[in-house]
Amino acid sequence: MHPAMKQRLLNATLVISFLCITCLSSQAQQLYINEIMASNSRTVADGSGSYEDWFEIYNPNATPVNIAGYYVSDNSTLTKYRIPTGSSQTIIPANGFLLLWASDMTTRGVLHVGFKLSADGEMISLVQPDGTTVVDQVVFGPQRTDVSWGRKPNGTTDWFYFQRTNSVNNTSPGASNNSKTGYAEVVSAPVFSQVGGFYTTGFSLTITSPDPAATIYYTLDGSEPNPASPGPNTFQYKNNYPELPGQGYGALLTGSYQSFTYSTPLTITDRSSEPNKASLKSSTFNSSPYYVPTSPVFKGTVVRAVAYKPNALVSDIVTETYLIAPANRYGNLPVVSIATNERSLFDYNSGIYTAGAIFDGWRSGNPTGEAIFCSPGNFTSKGDDWERPANAQFFINGISILNQRIDMSINGGCSRSVPRKSLRLYGDSDFSYPFFVNRPINQFYNRLLLRNGGNDWDNTILIDAFVQTMVRHLPFETQSNRPGIVLLNGEYWGVHTLMERYDKYYINRNYGVDTDSVDVIKFDYGAYVADDGDLVKFYAMKDYFVGTPTIDYNYVNTLMDVESFSDYQITEIYSGNFDWPYNNQQLWRKRTSQYLANAPKGLDGRFRWMMNDMDWTMGAGNSYTSNSLDRATSTAGYDASVTEYTRFLRRLLEVSSYKSYFINRFADLLNTTFIPSRGVALLDSFQQAYQPYMTEHFNRWKTGNSVTKWLSNLNIVRTFLQQRPSSVRDHLRARFSLTANRTITLTVSNASQGYVKINTIDILPTTPGVATNPYPWTGVYFQGNSVRVVAKSLVGYRFIAWQENGATISTDTAYTFNPTANRTLTAVFDEDNSFIGKPAAYTLSTCDYRFDQFSPATPSGTYPPNMHFVSMNQEDPTLSATYALADTVKGAYNLTSATRINGLGDNGVAFINTGSAPAGYISASLGGMVLALRTTNVTEASVQWTGGTVTTNPRRYNIRLRYRIGNSGPFTDLLDASNNPVEYVRNSLPGHSQVIGPVALPAALLNKPYIQLLWQYYYTGVGVSGARDQLRIDDIIISRGACQSTSSGSWHTTTTWNCGRVPSVCDDVVIRDGHTVTVTTNSATARSIQFESTGQLQYLNNSASILLQNP
Repeated sequence: MHPAMKQRLLNATLVISFLCITCLSSQAQQLYINEIMASNSRTVADGSGSYEDWFEIYNPNATPVNIAGYYVSDNSTLTKYRIPTGSSQTIIPANGFLLLWASDMTTRGVLHVGFKLSADGEMISLVQPDGTTVVDQVVFGPQRTDVSWGRKPNGTTDWFYFQRTNSVNNTSPGASNNSKTGYAEVVSAPVFSQVGGFYTTGFSLTITSPDPAATIYYTLDGSEPNPASPGPNTFQYKNNYPELPGQGYGALLTGSYQSFTYSTPLTITDRSSEPNKASLKSSTFNSSPYYVPTSPVFKGTVVRAVAYKPNALVSDIVTETYLIAPANRYGNLPVVSIATNERSLFDYNSGIYTAGAIFDGWRSGNPTGEAIFCSPGNFTSKGDDWERPANAQFFINGISILNQRIDMSINGGCSRSVPRKSLRLYGDSDFSYPFFVNRPINQFYNRLLLRNGGNDWDNTILIDAFVQTMVRHLPFETQSNRPGIVLLNGEYWGVHTLMERYDKYYINRNYGVDTDSVDVIKFDYGAYVADDGDLVKFYAMKDYFVGTPTIDYNYVNTLMDVESFSDYQITEIYSGNFDWPYNNQQLWRKRTSQYLANAPKGLDGRFRWMMNDMDWTMGAGNSYTSNSLDRATSTAGYDASVTEYTRFLRRLLEVSSYKSYFINRFADLLNTTFIPSRGVALLDSFQQAYQPYMTEHFNRWKTGNSVTKWLSNLNIVRTFLQQRPSSVRDHLRARFSLTANRTITLTVSNASQGYVKINTIDILPTTPGVATNPYPWTGVYFQGNSVRVVAKSLVGYRFIAWQENGATISTDTAYTFNPTANRTLTAVFDEDNSFIGKPAAYTLSTCDYRFDQFSPATPSGTYPPNMHFVSMNQEDPTLSATYALADTVKGAYNLTSATRINGLGDNGVAFINTGSAPAGYISASLGGMVLALRTTNVTEASVQWTGGTVTTNPRRYNIRLRYRIGNSGPFTDLLDASNNPVEYVRNSLPGHSQVIGPVALPAALLNKPYIQLLWQYYYTGVGVSGARDQLRIDDIIISRGACQSTSSGSWHTTTTWNCGRVPSVCDDVVIRDGHTVTVTTNSATARSIQFESTGQLQYLNNSASILLQNP
């Protein structure tokens, strides 16, 4: 909902509040819903530390009331949630209050109810145990963050707004409102004449208020406008610290911030030539801030404004950033403008971005100590008390895409002490933009990082992001990322990396695990820490590895995801992480009482690993010759800070089968994921993304770095990528007593018929590090450790034999051998004429395929010929969604509501997703329909179909035609002659239809025993709420190419025709110039015949004839 509309609804709610509050008495004692907060960002936390919506029940009676068995609801279903019985916590004391958390997390306790509150407004009901008698019912309009709405005096019909601010908390959850300052009116937010963004020239900015009685206050320094204390207000900060023993403590300096009363338009200009301000303040414990810029940095204008009126709640703050610069100044990088009070960052006592009083206190206690990388300062402080309010506005391509209030804190370990710090952003609401291309377009984030690069902050700044990207396909967690630009109070603050943050919300977002059901464990400088959940299961696993004489590999597989663990270990070892293993290890599990063998990925209760802080890798800290394998597996030569944290790998390697697996898996990844050509190409792409912006970055942070030095640092990484595999193979041979490297070359008789899997990797173009045309493929393995190759036939084909030097060496698909010499093996495949797919394939060589009607009376679970309807693996399925089995849709075709497929008779079939589902459907998950074809002996084919809009709704869907060879793997977009995806785009007019095609099927789909075409009904990402579009498909025609003569000859001979068959009643025939085609029988047929100017047809006897379907 548009903010202005929300405000109008809020004002309307205030006006009619007496009409929309219904307090219904019952024969039982009266209770009141006394106060609500539908957007709780930092007012009060529940027992888990989470800030959830809440509402309060007031008992005005002289005796306690137990509401166990009562119902509460946020909609018309009065019995939506029943308050549990059997707990004294549900007793409301006489004249007392009870806080109920609207968290939708009932596992947190009896005071948590099974729904959340909508900040857009809704209804709350308290209902007696009979399920029908309403004790109290409140309807509320749009609500502001950290503002409650409550009765004053308690239990009366007078409602007021109570606000929590940084200085005063006037809300009273679980207590009386009577002594609190409340406001009956909320002032509407001011309106800016221009939205924030990049502009080519300056302009005048007008700020107005919908309320003529309101006064507008604004700031230009990033601080929150404060009508009560416009200032100037001052704070103290320092730029000089006793970095070395005996140095002076430096003078306290005075900074200021101020609010102004708006009276005339503001002039927005390019401020870049103005003196720097925030960027001249110290962010370290150095004796002087050597890193501050020596010339003016690029600047924008940050305007923050509120509307104020006496005896009313001040309006929301409106914040906009204006930049006078070309929209493409930073390409397509996200530009993040953070606005906050400089006092929050640099105040000597409370600033989070400075060394401050905490460092001076440390120096006083350590007068002769050396201030080092990890020395304490204000910036090392953590927790809620060290979060600060701010506003973040995001721009991409010069356009504002997000603008919202946030809380902000410093992120990281020892890298908090460096000049440019990592920032953690907490959204009051989700950052509703699909920032990362490897995540679904409808996946948003409530927390983000703006990372400085950690230990790599002043070398390449990108190593962590690079490694995370290089291995994101492996079975452990990685953080999605992209480079971005940060502005702080309008001043250019440098290049940062925008990243996901690991926490329980990350797990919830990617695996659907409740945030209360997660253990997130990290190794933090020699300590085991539970960031979320607890350490009980982790210590149980650790104790097993410590106390068990002989490791039971099968049992270990119930404790941890061994594949996740192994790939994580291999990546850390390959990358030469210098800040590991005692630090930067992280793992997680869904909290279950026991291993759930059949649960989906991530939900089985086993620990999985998380790649974290890879900034001290790839030649940073260690060279490419560094023996990280020895560090990760040895007990001698390292202190307990290493060996304590390598126990899992060391003990597993005692198991011979695991040792063999580990060696081969390492070799597999060296041959694919870590193959030098892939790593260098990826690094080149990172360099291209960052380099255009590094000159400005180094001019802002005067550390002695430059683009020349930055490129030299990247070359260190490049050399590491090129040389590391050879060194690691040396380490593997030495550690495991392997005789020699051996090359194994694999090829196939026909790449369209099958492929080879070696150990754990499929030799396919879809495997990272494998070439587009993969065969022959060569990898390096080890004599002394047996490898296993498996021949994998594609759908419709079969394996024949393994051959070497032309001789058959095995007819078993799996072949295991110890590579005592270099070897070249060929997997031989052939067509399998006995294959029947699901759905069964239509043989296109017999005739064209047609779909032109589907009756609503078709029995449930029945599909059109050679088709299946499909449900996908996500709600509102995007193009990245997949399905496991085609025939999962079993519902009726004549329904009028809920998620459904409708038979439309001669108009084909229609699809619509909704939030509910009848029997045979999965809510909001319909994904379209699949057609299977056999195209053997077909050399040309095309597809034509009709798409249509049945009903239009806010959440937009399209239908895209996609294909794949076989019955597994991802689908590929079918492209038209202009290389555009073939799809029907929903139309704004119901009843619209469009004939699409004919479009030629690509050559890769021809002459195949089994292919699938998917008409994918998918969510476009437009419209985040509301009903979905209903779209239809009809009149599908898959046509074979015409049979054209290739020379003069007999009609009845296949060599006469380019189609490779004798024409039938399904074929359009073309007799080319100069060709004479003879007919000798009366059995010749065709759909139609076309003659080029000199083409001829000759009947050789009286009985010869041709039957034409369309003469």
